[in-house]
Amino acid sequence: MHASRRQVLMGAAATSVLATAGCVGSFGSSSSYLTQILEPANQNTVFHWTDVVMQQVRDQRVPPPRAAYNFSLPLAAGFLAANGIEQTYDEPYGIGAGPSGADPEVAYGVAFAIAAAEAFQQPFIFERRAFLDRFPDGDAKQRGIEWGERVG
Repeated sequence: MHASRRQVLMGAAATSVLATAGCVGSFGSSSSYLTQILEPANQNTVFHWTDVVMQQVRDQRVPPPRAAYNFSLPLAAGFLAANGIEQTYDEPYGIGAGPSGADPEVAYGVAFAIAAAEAFQQPFIFERRAFLDRFPDGDAKQRGIEWGERVG
């Protein structure tokens, strides 16, 4: 089969569009829902990832029954990861306690991103990397990442 230059360029353009399909606007951008209603001082990890899910529901035009699932799966995973470290609430699912000294926000974000990737069939690579860059490198971050991956 012989591919023309036009076919190659169109294929490359389609690939580049697919690579950024899961990208969402950050807090402060016009595409962020929370920018319109949340003061920057009140921004936290839960709001950050909720905004990511809201943008994905909008961008992928996920209908209501599926949208509820796509919201609940990552929110539950994030909660279980953070609660495994903090152990504020009883955990009846058999996940167990997280590692001591792990950062619960990092664990929440990683578990949330993994579960959201499953729900939306998007990798959230750039979102996860940008989120993790907000935290200083160290043992707490690494333990949080490992625990979040396990729970997610």
